[in-house]
Parts: sequence; C-alpha cells; structure tokens
Amino acid sequence: MEPAGLYGNPELYSLLRPPAAELLPVVLDLARRHLREPAERVLDPACGPGDWLRLFGERGWALAGSDRSEPMVRAAAERLRPFGPELAVADMRRLCFSRRNFDLAAEVSGAIAELPGSGALAAHLHSVARHLRPGGVYVFLALHAEEGLATPAAGYRSPPVPAPGGGTASLAYEYLRHDPARGRVWVRRTVRLAPPPQRVVDRYVLRLDTPDSIRRAVQRVPGLACVEVLDGLPGEPDPGGVGERLVVVRRR
Repeated sequence: MEPAGLYGNPELYSLLRPPAAELLPVVLDLARRHLREPAERVLDPACGPGDWLRLFGERGWALAGSDRSEPMVRAAAERLRPFGPELAVADMRRLCFSRRNFDLAAEVSGAIAELPGSGALAAHLHSVARHLRPGGVYVFLALHAEEGLATPAAGYRSPPVPAPGGGTASLAYEYLRHDPARGRVWVRRTVRLAPPPQRVVDRYVLRLDTPDSIRRAVQRVPGLACVEVLDGLPGEPDPGGVGERLVVVRRR
C-alpha cells in the first residue's frame, strides 16, 4: 500500500514498475503444484493499474482485483475491459467481492510489506481466505533483510525509459534506516523526469518478515495453512540487501 506520488500516476507507475516477467512462471508453477483442482479464477487484492491481472486474463482466467486508490482502479478497469473483471476500491484488509470461490489469489508486487504490522497482515490474510474456495491458495511476495544490511544504502535503480508525453523517467530506491528488532526499513523512492529535470520523492516504511513471523500471522487465521516459503527468486538481487521470497498459503 504505497503512498501518493508515483502511486498517484497509474501510467507512470506501469512504466516504472511493470510486472517481473520472470516471476509469472514461478507463480503459475506454485499454483499448479498446490491446487488440488484446475484453476480458472484469480484475485489480486492490491491490483494497482491491473498489469499483473492482465497477464492472467491473457491466459483465460476470470479476474477480480481491488486497490485502495480510485485512480488505479479506474486505470485497471480500462486496461482489463476485454476480460470483464470485477474490480473494487477497498483496503486489502477488508475485501468484499460477489464471488467467494477463487482458486488463486496472487499479490506479487510487494504491497504486503506496507501493511503496518503482524495484526494487519493477519487481517489481510483472513480477508483473502474468505474469498478462496476450499483448497484455494494465496501466493504473495514478502520482503526480508539480507545478511549484513547496512543503512543508508542504495537499492534498486532503473535505467531511464521513455516517459508519457516525451522525455525520460527513472526510478531509484534508497534504504535510510533499518531497525532489525522491529523488522522495519525506512525507504526513500525517487522518480526522476527529464526534460525539464523534475523529481517526485516518496518516503515510507516497509515491514521485513522472517519465515517464522509469516507463519505466526498465518496461524492467527482459522482454516489457513502455510504450505511453502520460496527463496532464491529469479531476477537481479537488490544491491541494498533487501530480499524477496514467495509465500504460499492454502485454505483448508
């Protein structure tokens, strides 16, 4: 649940934070391995402008998505129009869709890390679980601190790309402070646009989870079980020392 700034501009967000192409086959493989029946209905509880959902729609899945940002949901409605999705403006801890029988929920953009604590994560998991069919699974991306994370430090930096309306845009993350005891890292995100030179800066806090902290949150949700935690994801490692892992939970 990112703050305003970049998140207030769906077109620029899609340009600078597109889906990680190498991650989709991993998510689909996890779904195939852990679902007991063929899957055809997917829910994204923090869908942004709909870019991840579109990848599933192109594969014939029925789509549903939610986001706290009304401009993002409007952008998703436009992009996903050919697939007839169900979309809603809502907090990811309080989802409410007409369907309650999704085979798969997937949130792999990192929005989970912006929930403020384990209670908020458990509330989110409970809300997702209410919308899964028995045996349905939720695949989500969690962040963790790599060994030796020291701050301040530079994180991911994108190369300049053509921006909407001309010029270029680039994105950079910096880790300002790390609190290992609380599992928190303070982040500054800078979007640079040119010409003329412009900067859009967001500051926010991310929660860093361990496998144990994730399992404790899952245990607070009746009928939900953690079935896999996957490290070693494809793609370039973050030079700042913040890593990613995929977590798979299943509704009993």
